[in-house]
Amino acid sequence: PPIMTTSQLQAFIGNTHTPRIPHLPSPRLRGEKLRDNSPFITEPSNKGLACGGHLISSPAALAAFLGHERLEDALHKAMPALLQMDCPSSPVERNSRFVPFNGTLADLPFFSLPGLPLRDYLTSGIVAVGTENRGLNLSYHRMQYIDEDHLVMRVVHRHLHELLAANGGTLRASILLGVSPAIAIAAAFPAPSPGKELALAGRLLSGSDAIILLNGLHVPVQTEVVLTGTFTGETHPEGPFIDITGTCDFQRMEPVFHVEAIFTGPDAIIPMILPSGAEHALLMGLPRAVNIYSALGAHVSEMRGVALPQGGCGWLHAVVSCESDLPPRELAAIAFAAHPSMKRLTLVNTDIDPHDPVAVEWAVATRCQPHLDIQVIDPCPGSSLDPSANNGLTSKWVIDATIPPDRSPDDFRKLL
Repeated sequence: PPIMTTSQLQAFIGNTHTPRIPHLPSPRLRGEKLRDNSPFITEPSNKGLACGGHLISSPAALAAFLGHERLEDALHKAMPALLQMDCPSSPVERNSRFVPFNGTLADLPFFSLPGLPLRDYLTSGIVAVGTENRGLNLSYHRMQYIDEDHLVMRVVHRHLHELLAANGGTLRASILLGVSPAIAIAAAFPAPSPGKELALAGRLLSGSDAIILLNGLHVPVQTEVVLTGTFTGETHPEGPFIDITGTCDFQRMEPVFHVEAIFTGPDAIIPMILPSGAEHALLMGLPRAVNIYSALGAHVSEMRGVALPQGGCGWLHAVVSCESDLPPRELAAIAFAAHPSMKRLTLVNTDIDPHDPVAVEWAVATRCQPHLDIQVIDPCPGSSLDPSANNGLTSKWVIDATIPPDRSPDDFRKLL
C-alpha cells in the first residue's frame, strides 16, 4: 500500500510552502513556536528527528485528502467499520521501513510551555494494543517524560484502561508518533469495544490498515516513530496539563510505561499538538460532529455539515447546517442526544458553511430574533470539561439562525 506519513504532509495541509524552521536547540522550549497556529516543520536534530506543528487542523484539507467534498460525509460512510463484530486480519507487511533509533527518550521532542502548567510532554502519541479478534486498539494519550526509559501517561476510564485492568495493570504496547491522517482521525473515534480503529482507517484510505511486526508487536506501517515497551503496573504523578478548554487540568497518579526500544522511519517527523489549539479541537470534536451528522441524517432533507468550532473548544458548541421541516426544538433534542456534552447548538441553512465562524455569526445576526429563536434548556448533565458547570450540571441553549419558514428566502440571501 502507499505510504502516507507525516513527512509527506506539506501538500496535504494545503500549503506547499510550509516553512522548515531551524531546528530549535532546546526541545523543552519548542512549545513557543506552537502558539502562532501556522503549520511548520523543523529541520532535523542531530539525531535525525524533525518536529511538526498544526499539521492536521484543517477540515477542508482532510476532506480533500480523503477524496470527499464533506468530511463528515466521508466519516459517516466509514463508520460501519467500528460497528462490525470482528475485524478481518489486517495485511501484515515485511519491515522495510523502521530502524533502531540511536538515542533514548531524552532525545525525543518533549516540549514545555514556559510559565504555563505544561512541562516535558508528547501530545500526539497514540497507544496501540492488540486485542483478540478485534485488531489493534488505538487511542490518544498525553505522555510526560520521567527519565530516559519511562513515561507516565493520562489514561481515562475507556478502552485502554479496560485492557490494563484486565491484565493486572501490566501490558505490552507500542506508542505511535506521527501517523497518516486516516489513522490520526480513526484513533480519535470511540469504538463500541476495544479495537477496530485500523479498520476505520482502512475504510478512509486504502492501505492505512497495513501492519508490520516490530519487536513482537503489531504496528501500523504508516507511522514515523514507534516506541515499544510495557505498562509496568506502577503509577507516577502526571500533570498538571492544559485541557481542551485552555484551563488547567490537575495532577493525578497515572500508569507508567517502560520504553524498551525506539524505532524510526526515514526522515521522521514527530507532530506536536498544541493543547486547546485547532488540531486538538478538530481531533476531539470530529467524532462527535459525525455522531450528530448521522443522528440527524434521517430527519433532514439536506445536510451540508456539522462543525464543533475551536471557539467552543471543539466540544461544547456545535453548528449544524441543514434543511429540515422539523421544528428546531426537535432537531436540537436529537443533536443533544447524539452529543450529551454539547452546551450550545446553532442551526443554520445550507447556504452557510458551518466551519466558517464569520458566516455563522452573520446568520445569527440576520436570521435570528432572540425572543423567538433562542431556547434555553434547564440544567441537565453536561460536560465535565466545562469549568462553569455545577457538579456536572449545565443549562443548554439552542440558537435558530435559519430563515423563518413564513418569510421569503430571497429576503435573507447574501448577495455579496
